[in-house]
Amino acid sequence: MTEVTFYFDFASPNAYMASRVLPDILDRTGATLKIVPCLLGGLFKATGNAAPMVQFAGIPAKLAYERREMERFIANHNITEFRMNPHFPVNTLLLMRGAVAAEAAGILERFIEVGLTAMWEDGLNMSDPEVFVSAFDQAGLDGKTLLSQTQDQVVKDALVANTEIAVARGAFGIPSFLVGDELYFGKDRLGEVEAALGGAKSSQNFMDKATREESNKAAVIESYNLALNQRDIDAAVKYLSPHYKQHNPTVADGLDGWRAMVTYIKENRPGFKSDIKRVLADGDFVVLHVHMMREADERGNAVVEIFRLEDGKIAEHWDVIQPIPENPANANTMF
Repeated sequence: MTEVTFYFDFASPNAYMASRVLPDILDRTGATLKIVPCLLGGLFKATGNAAPMVQFAGIPAKLAYERREMERFIANHNITEFRMNPHFPVNTLLLMRGAVAAEAAGILERFIEVGLTAMWEDGLNMSDPEVFVSAFDQAGLDGKTLLSQTQDQVVKDALVANTEIAVARGAFGIPSFLVGDELYFGKDRLGEVEAALGGAKSSQNFMDKATREESNKAAVIESYNLALNQRDIDAAVKYLSPHYKQHNPTVADGLDGWRAMVTYIKENRPGFKSDIKRVLADGDFVVLHVHMMREADERGNAVVEIFRLEDGKIAEHWDVIQPIPENPANANTMF
């Protein structure tokens, strides 16, 4: 299979999340994406379905689980820009008609990106025509023309037809995906979508993942030792992305902040040493368990260093530092 059909409506936060995960799946499988704008409300009406907050209104534990599942998905896929829209639920009729008009004009991909950002990052009320026009104007699209086109009967009819086709293929909610004749519903089915798209390549994908993880581990270990144990800033920085992001609150952001930190250690901490005890990798994340000593004669700290890599370069860093106590409650050590 070489194509996945995405039945799409801006109304669903899960559609936003799926859109942020799909590009990597397409890259790994070589598949192409066909986005079909349709109305979530139309799917509900045609199939008797309802939004979770309506369907499970009397089951608080179910709604709490839905929220927790969303949080896990966001964390697992490093979706950092998502914000729940304060106007939710938003009537997306204008947006979806606009998407049909944008598709006819050959700008659907750009339209969807702008709309997703407006809805699920900027928290705009995109059912308001003035907000609609402003958001697309600011993104370099002609918001006034797009708004006008939402009233064209051809556009209205095309959106209805898309929704009817989605229902005929078995869709009852958003996001829904079609690979061949197989329908997959929900962002949590994207793994199955990838497997269906990968076919014979799926085993190779697992091998590629393991190879990438080993390469990522090697890059982190080499950079870490060069920077903190050898103080070779120029050699170590080659392993860092130009968009390096720092989460340690005592270190400035970016490559300049990283350079300043290592320079300070080099000039002021001659006895500084970081001894790597364990290394774990999961995809583009590498975790180090480290015994860090600022001075040669101190007990030091147990440190967990977390790195995220992009294209083999370290792009993001977090750490958690715990001092080693003088009188521990057990004899197991922290390593």
